[in-house]
Amino acid sequence: MKYPFHAQRYRTLIIIGISLSILVLLRRWYGFWAVAFFISLTLTEVLYLLKEYGFDRARLLVLSKKVSVTVFASGVFFLMAAAPLLMFFLGDDYSHYTSLYLFNNTVLMHFKRTIGHFGYIYSALTLLGIVVSLYYKNTRKAASFLIIQWVVMSYLFTQLHSFLPQHYYILQPTMLIFIALLITSIFTNIKSRALRIIIFIVCISISTFSFSTVFFPDIAVHTKQARAWFPNQKYYPPVRNDIPEIKRMLSVIGNLLADPDEKLYVLASSSDLNSDTIQKASLSLPDVKDIQKQVYRSSDLDMKDGFPTNLFSARYVLVADPIQYDFDPSKTQVITIPAESILEGKNMGKSYKKLQYEFNLEKGVKVYLYERIGPFNQADVDFLSDTLRKFYPDNPHVYTYGF
Repeated sequence: MKYPFHAQRYRTLIIIGISLSILVLLRRWYGFWAVAFFISLTLTEVLYLLKEYGFDRARLLVLSKKVSVTVFASGVFFLMAAAPLLMFFLGDDYSHYTSLYLFNNTVLMHFKRTIGHFGYIYSALTLLGIVVSLYYKNTRKAASFLIIQWVVMSYLFTQLHSFLPQHYYILQPTMLIFIALLITSIFTNIKSRALRIIIFIVCISISTFSFSTVFFPDIAVHTKQARAWFPNQKYYPPVRNDIPEIKRMLSVIGNLLADPDEKLYVLASSSDLNSDTIQKASLSLPDVKDIQKQVYRSSDLDMKDGFPTNLFSARYVLVADPIQYDFDPSKTQVITIPAESILEGKNMGKSYKKLQYEFNLEKGVKVYLYERIGPFNQADVDFLSDTLRKFYPDNPHVYTYGF
């Protein structure tokens, strides 16, 4: 901004508040970014005001008004745009949805995971950017704000959820700003044009090579001895060798779901087979039938998704052997209990008959189709509900049908 925060017009502050709400609406994890923004803004402005002017009641009053206007504008806009979402955040125990992703790591472990994710090069450049930004008086206040926000945001986030690859984006803007400030400082202080060109080429080379190690396996193979210096998360193009079998499976399912009212439920939640695999297959395999509207989204995680109500509305069920899940099976009982019953033909599994189809996917996974025998059976619901209740007696959303 051209002027310091305390000199900003109220119109500008309202725009800032609304912008922060829009950010949260686009991606809920930016809520941590927004909360940390307000905390860091308040701390930084108060500390620098006290340092420069001492305890000036009038200036503190002006600052409090402007912070309050920004917070109020953000809250009102968010309430107007997404009141139900706000009520959900405030009234629900969000730990239901995040407990599976909260690992028992110390602050040091979170710090090491963050460095590992970005690699030594970007981490070192960020640290140098922080040092340089704090050294120069004209960037010291902005650097203090960014550091406080980064620390507060990281702390708040890790109290609820461990950082996974898709969450590090809330840390990236701060790192990029410090790296940009470092590079700007270097170019400002170096007068030699030749040296500037050399530094520019080095920066572009590091950026290009780092990008390539993440997305191109042929490049990454050459960095094994120095892999800690580059981001450890890789996004190579996925390769599956069972596409013909998947197409055959989708063809059979498409024929069974000829009636638009018929539904399929997928009792699997691994990266190899899950409800999304079947629902969205037509997006990457355009020659197969689009059955998105006829495939229920499965309940995969007990505490996050709750009771698999739609299982009892589906005529057909897809079950894998071995049962497919990516998390601890004790936390995916909504998959394992009904899948075991159906595969073994016991308890609620007696209400299903195995069809004549068998599909062989990668890693030795066999997939079978089952059809429900007869109408809805309350005894099946009671069996699953009672079984889940033994594991989650204090969480009715896990064991209650139609919760």
